[in-house]
Amino acid sequence: MKRTFIDKLVGLFSPESEVRRLQYRAKAELITRSYDAAKTFSTDDWTSATKGSANLETRGAQETLKNKARDAIRNNPYANRGLSAIVSNVVGAGIVPNIKGKNKLQTKRLNDAWKEWGLTTLCDANGKHNFYGLQAQVMKSVPSDGEIISMREINPAGMQLRLLESDYIVSWRDSGGVNLNDTDTIIQGVKVDKTGRVKSYFLYESHPGEIVTHLGEREVPVGNLDHVYRQDRPGQLRGVSWFHPVLRQLEDFNEFQQATLISRKISACFSAFITTNNEDATLSSSDLIAKREAESMLSPGNIRYLSHGEGIVLASPPKVDGYEEYCNQVLRAIASGLGITFEALTSNYANVNFSSGRMGHLEFRRNVEMWRWGMLIPQFCDPSFQHFLKWCTIVKGIDTAGASVEWVPPSWSMIDPDKEIAAFRNSIRSGLTSYKKAVREQGYDPEELMQEIADSNAELDALGIVLDSDPRKITQAGLLQVEPQQNNSNQSGDNSSVQQNKEVPASGTPQKSN
Repeated sequence: MKRTFIDKLVGLFSPESEVRRLQYRAKAELITRSYDAAKTFSTDDWTSATKGSANLETRGAQETLKNKARDAIRNNPYANRGLSAIVSNVVGAGIVPNIKGKNKLQTKRLNDAWKEWGLTTLCDANGKHNFYGLQAQVMKSVPSDGEIISMREINPAGMQLRLLESDYIVSWRDSGGVNLNDTDTIIQGVKVDKTGRVKSYFLYESHPGEIVTHLGEREVPVGNLDHVYRQDRPGQLRGVSWFHPVLRQLEDFNEFQQATLISRKISACFSAFITTNNEDATLSSSDLIAKREAESMLSPGNIRYLSHGEGIVLASPPKVDGYEEYCNQVLRAIASGLGITFEALTSNYANVNFSSGRMGHLEFRRNVEMWRWGMLIPQFCDPSFQHFLKWCTIVKGIDTAGASVEWVPPSWSMIDPDKEIAAFRNSIRSGLTSYKKAVREQGYDPEELMQEIADSNAELDALGIVLDSDPRKITQAGLLQVEPQQNNSNQSGDNSSVQQNKEVPASGTPQKSN
C-alpha cells in the first residue's frame, strides 16, 4: 500500500498519527477484499483472499451487503422468492412448544398461560404478531440483513418481545481491537470482555433510517436482549446477509434479462430499407420527402410500387441462443448459494421425478433442520420461553420450577405419500427406526399422538363403530378380523382354548361390530 499525499502531510506534523492512519487504511483494504458483493470493483484472481478474522471481514462489509440484499429482495423476483422459501420451510405455521411441568396441574396451567401469551399478540410489544408471527419476522430478517435483535421488555402490558432491525446497532462504535480499561473491547457496537464473552450492545434510541429521528444511544446489557444470527466462523459477533454469495449473480442475471428483452423488442420491430441507384431520388425535394414519409410504415397486406432503380433490403434481427440453458444454470447457482432447491426458487417442476425431487428435498431439509436447531430455536425460541416463564411467575402467579419445553417444528409435506408411508412402515417393522422417532420426523409429538389415537379408539369402541381404517379390526386387504374367542367344547379333543382369528369380508364403512 502506497503512502498518499495526505499520509505524508499528516506524518509531517505527527508521525504517530500517520502510522495509525496507515494501519486503519490497511484494515479497510482487507475489509473491501473480503466479500465480492461488497466491492465496487471486480477482480479476476485470488489476490483478494485474506487471512483476516471473522470480525475484521464483516467490519464495513456488513452494512453494504445488507443494503444490497434488501434492494435485491425488493426488486428481484427470484431473490424475493428465495427468502420466502427459507421462511416458509423453516417456520411454516410455527415451531410449537410442547410444555411440560413437574405435575399435571402445573402442565395445564402453563399451557393455558401460553395460549394467552404466545397464541395472541400479547407477546409482541408492537401488538401485531403472535409468537409464531414473530418467528417468521426473525427468519425474514436474518437471511436478508444477517441478524436481528429481540428485546425483552417489561412494561404495563406485561413482559413482551420487541424486534429491532440490525440498523439499531451502533456499528461505528469500534475500538479497533484495542482493549478498554485492559478488560473490555468494543467491536462493531458489541462490547466483549477479555475472554470474548458478550457483555452489552450499543443501540440507537430510534431507527437511524427514519426521515426524522433522534439518534440517541444506550448501552443494553446482554441479558435484556437476544441477538439472532448465523455464526459462520468462531468468534464472529455480527451476522452477514445470506445473500452475499449470490448478489453479483442476481445483478448479472438481471442485466442479462434486460439485454435480452431489448434484443427481443428490436427483433419485433421488423424493418426494411429502400436502396436506389438513381441519383435524382436522393434530392431533398418537398414532394419526394412527403411521399417517403407517407410510405415509411409497414402494414399487413400492404403493396408498394418502387421507382425505377429502387430495391428492398430486409433487416436481419439479432437472435438470442441458449437463453433457457443460461437462465437455468444461473438460477441453479443462486439456489445453491442460498441453500435451497432450484424448484423452491423457481417453482419449476418440469423435469422432476420422485427420486430427484426427494433427493433435493432431503438436502434442503437438512439445511432447514440446521437453521432451526442450530440458530432459531437456541437463539430465539428458548430465550423467549424463559421470558414467558417469568411472565407466568410475575403476572399469573404460576410456580414454574421444574418446567421444560420441547419444540415441535411443522411436519414435512410428503412428495409421494404412498411410497414414503410404506418406507416408514418398513423401517419400523424391520427395526431400523422406532415408532416415536418416525412420528417426530413428521413434526408431531409421539405421546400426544398416541393419547389421541387411544382416545379416538375408545370412543369408537364405546359406540360399537368399526372403520375400515382401523388396523385393529380391518386387515390391509380390507377384511374384517374376528376377535379371538374361548373354545369351551371338548368334543374335538383339542387342548387349545383359543380359536384362531378368521378373516371375513368387511360389509361396509363404517359398520357395527358383532
